[in-house]
Amino acid sequence: MPPRLTFISGSRAGFSIEIGAEAVTFGRGPDQKVVFGPADVLASAEHAAVRNESGKVVLYDEGSSNGTFVNGEQVFRQVLAAGDIVQFGLGGPSARFAESPGTVEGVERTAEAVALRRTLPAVAMPGRWPMIRESREFLAATLQHVSRRMRQALIGITLGGLLAIGAVAAWQQRSRARLERALFALSTDLVAERASRAKLETDFTAVQSRYDSLRALMLRAPRQTATAGRRKTGEARDYMAGVALIVFAFGYAEREGTELLRYVVDGRGLPVGAPGPDGRFVPAIRFGGGGPPVVHEGTATGFLVDAAGLLLTNRHVAEPWAYEHELERMRAQGIDAAGRLLSLQAYFPPGEESFRLAVDALSDSADVAVMRILNGPVHAPVLPLARAGDAVRPGDQLRLIGYPTGVYNLLFRVDEAARHEIVDRIGQDSRKLLDELAGRRLIQPLVTSGSVSDTTGLEVIHTAATTVGGSGGPLFDDRQLVIAIQHASVVSPNSGDPFRTQRAVPIRFAWEILPRRTAAR
Repeated sequence: MPPRLTFISGSRAGFSIEIGAEAVTFGRGPDQKVVFGPADVLASAEHAAVRNESGKVVLYDEGSSNGTFVNGEQVFRQVLAAGDIVQFGLGGPSARFAESPGTVEGVERTAEAVALRRTLPAVAMPGRWPMIRESREFLAATLQHVSRRMRQALIGITLGGLLAIGAVAAWQQRSRARLERALFALSTDLVAERASRAKLETDFTAVQSRYDSLRALMLRAPRQTATAGRRKTGEARDYMAGVALIVFAFGYAEREGTELLRYVVDGRGLPVGAPGPDGRFVPAIRFGGGGPPVVHEGTATGFLVDAAGLLLTNRHVAEPWAYEHELERMRAQGIDAAGRLLSLQAYFPPGEESFRLAVDALSDSADVAVMRILNGPVHAPVLPLARAGDAVRPGDQLRLIGYPTGVYNLLFRVDEAARHEIVDRIGQDSRKLLDELAGRRLIQPLVTSGSVSDTTGLEVIHTAATTVGGSGGPLFDDRQLVIAIQHASVVSPNSGDPFRTQRAVPIRFAWEILPRRTAAR
């Protein structure tokens, strides 16, 4: 017997159609072989077709809006088996595929279909149960409307997502361009700063003059008092071995990341850049990459206060970037960066060995820091500290030990011939010059004398001469106790006025951050 489809719901419920050699089409369009009624709103005008292919009945979806389903699963091509339920749109008219007796003119009512119709009052023949039929039609229309709204919503969400992605990409592009402009401006500033520092470093005449002035002050001090002066100078010389030359280098990193600010190099390792406003080459910089980091170097003074390897110095030595304007310029240009120490070392006289340092504690109320030696022990004297409550009065005599001008002060202590030989061979690299002088055992601080000019509670203002590099040096009173830590050399605000004041932090601020075991000793 030829196979057939028997409708069990929808406007054609109770009718069946034979599947012969000719394809049978289903839909609401008038040209379809099986035409659904107006109530079957989920069926499309050209919904599906069934073809007999080599004895197998194959169901095809013809691009319907609401899909064609077999046994509840959406299909696009499906070989039908006896008992399969075909549904034209989810919730639309359905039919059962089976073999049955022949047809009358191709379409007839069967006893099975009638029996099925009697058991399904919700899909009764037209004219009966109108309220149920109207409810079904309303539900089908609602489902179709909801499906259309869902498609529209999905399209809107997709378009909105694409627009959002495009907006984010455009914002990232603008941010990247703004960052590149800011980095170029920063690189220009760095070039200018390096040029200024190079000029200062090559100005040996000015450094020599400064050194000669400090040396004259040092030699003049013992003449003021005879026996007492010789005794105090000798004691100061003993403590000089506990005063270290601190050498540091720092760079910049992303505030919330780990990438350092580096110079951009090409495949051959050569710097990449562009001409600046004055025509000079400005190297490109960026966070990360394989180029060398942007580095600032400097020197300062520190002194041993505990045999366990603790040094006192200034906070601005532990955080040198905080006292420069570089970070302010970066942030003003939209570069969110933070300073980072790249190296921190100490050289104790005479300098044959260097020691790695780490920042141990920082004062929140004064320019004081504690550093710890990592590769000790150090065979140097521990400097005695005055008590936190000891008074410092104007007119008190004192001595300052430190390393003003750093490596260049040390360089000018050798004779002229040796100095020229070292510079000709090594050049202006301060780190290489320092290693050369340390190898010659020439690391030695300067001692200058003066008196207390004034005290403010926060500072000791005095006249013991020093300059850049002397920061962090100890100031001794007549008892040979450290009463303060040098932290600033302030130039007169009046243009052309050579007057300069020296300022130090009272030792009581150091006691606040030193470990208790040090205080106990």
